[in-house]
Amino acid sequence: MSVELAQGGTNSQWEVYTEAETENDLTFTQDITEGAEMPLKTYNPGESVTLVFDGETSGFETAEELEAFLKEELGSSVTVDIEVGELDNGEMSFEVNLEDSERTIETYNGGLLFKNGASQVESALAYPAVEEVENTENTENTENTENTENTENTDVPAYMQEWVDLKEKAKAELEKDPDSLYWQSMLSHVETTLDHMQSNLGVTPETDTDDVVSNDPDETIQQDPVSENDPSISTDFSGKVYEPGSQETIDLFYNAALEMGMSEDEAKEWANSPALHEILERESNGIVGVLNYSYGDAGGFNSTPEARAKHLEDLRNGVATTWSSASGLGQLKLENVDLYYPSGRDGIGDPLEEAVGMLGYIKASYGTPESALSNHFKTGTSQALARGWDGY
Repeated sequence: MSVELAQGGTNSQWEVYTEAETENDLTFTQDITEGAEMPLKTYNPGESVTLVFDGETSGFETAEELEAFLKEELGSSVTVDIEVGELDNGEMSFEVNLEDSERTIETYNGGLLFKNGASQVESALAYPAVEEVENTENTENTENTENTENTENTDVPAYMQEWVDLKEKAKAELEKDPDSLYWQSMLSHVETTLDHMQSNLGVTPETDTDDVVSNDPDETIQQDPVSENDPSISTDFSGKVYEPGSQETIDLFYNAALEMGMSEDEAKEWANSPALHEILERESNGIVGVLNYSYGDAGGFNSTPEARAKHLEDLRNGVATTWSSASGLGQLKLENVDLYYPSGRDGIGDPLEEAVGMLGYIKASYGTPESALSNHFKTGTSQALARGWDGY
């Protein structure tokens, strides 16, 4: 059995795409759930998860290679113990006992499929490194030429061009492999992001991005920056949505960066960073004051405004009623809220404070949004959906 897994969406609703082909008697003991909103099973820190990789299908030739890959992807808090074996059909297999001393492991989080009772598991993380290098080498020169031509011959704003290029790459990959769930998911994600950007340029979503025209390609802040004292920002509390890639969100990030003391040029660069908007989408989908998904129906993404308000007030008082105290645009935990929100916990639910906290955490921890993104998408944005998102 082989499984190709990709993930899209945000913490609020995971979309799990799978493709399975049964070649022998090996079967899963449970069906793989599509569109799951909550984890199928949760493993607490210190609990062991067992994975079995088919060496030929996954592309790993040695246990050392697989161990290095998993540790790089999952971080220093994991312990990996691998036993090399052989499947009934004679193929090499790697049985991995994986334990995380700090984080809770979910059955479909982080780009890995953790499911007890699975006879064989192949993750979308397990693309062979050789294939990735070859694909990069084969397409890099051509893409660079095409991207240069696209930039020269169109008036697409600079902040949108990276997404346009990624869309073209996804379409090209799907021409070569129409059944690739990885590139299907990637294309869907990129097109959604471009739709948001197009709408804010006055272009309908049906219009091809290549036809977008702007009088000034370098114009990234299209409105006068909104003052941090403007009531539309400072008093508009939880439930408000700042859509990733929208002009409103660009303005919010711009003002947050200025609040942190960045220069106008640096603030403009951060506000228009595709990586920053990608992180926003992954963490909160732009919902102000949103609670960590661990709250679930008990008071999180699907709760009433009254229920959310109660839990936000609990957080302001230092009380987390689930295992995670994360909330807001950047999903900062209470200890980081205290460090990076201008008003500390009193700022929970305030769009500007949450944006300042998110940017402050990224700058202190990673330096740039691009570094924060690549730290958890090890091969960069273009591999994001297949690699999964394990927080930043």
